[in-house]
Amino acid sequence: MPPNRDALSRPSAFKALFLAVLFGLVAYMVVVIVGLVVYPPLPALIESLTSPEILFAIKLSLITSVISTTLCVVAAVPVAYSLARFSFPGRGLINSIFNIPLALPPLVAGVALLIFYGPSTFGRMLSATGLDVIYTPLGIIVAQFFVNLPYMVRVTRSAFETINPRYEHVARTLGAPSGGRSARSPSRWPGAASSPVSSSPGLSPSASSVRSSCSREPPR
Repeated sequence: MPPNRDALSRPSAFKALFLAVLFGLVAYMVVVIVGLVVYPPLPALIESLTSPEILFAIKLSLITSVISTTLCVVAAVPVAYSLARFSFPGRGLINSIFNIPLALPPLVAGVALLIFYGPSTFGRMLSATGLDVIYTPLGIIVAQFFVNLPYMVRVTRSAFETINPRYEHVARTLGAPSGGRSARSPSRWPGAASSPVSSSPGLSPSASSVRSSCSREPPR
């Protein structure tokens, strides 16, 4: 049964306080965002947005975000389905490992990636083969993937867990492949649509911070 929003329709101090906090925070966010746009003169704003540096940054961000988000979708679906449907030893440990990047400060995650793909044995092996990751667009994609994959796994897993497994069992009796009906179930579409959006590197401040630390040119 949907919640009754008219249950607290009568004026009360409780309702007034909570609505005051709500509208106060909304006004604060609107003022800050509008101030960001109207503060610089319009000609200077247009000149900055059309400068070669800004256009290159926008193009690079869009390309790397699309690639890393696509990779996250491809990797997150089987991982989330396995964690939601299968029972196997170490399942809780694996779930905890996927949650570690969510708790890491962006700077720590960036430094960890720099070490792994830089001076470590694995990084030197990649460099010896001519594959450089850090300070390249590939490094940006790797950083975005590392930070945003746990977000997508968590959201997609929640979407799978909302589907009754009985639907999948019935679908299998009708000839559907294992997991196929679950992935195409309309009840999963809201979660499937929200997971790429919520984990998009362009919308994630953590990914932006890690991306900056992994793509910044080394000091000369």
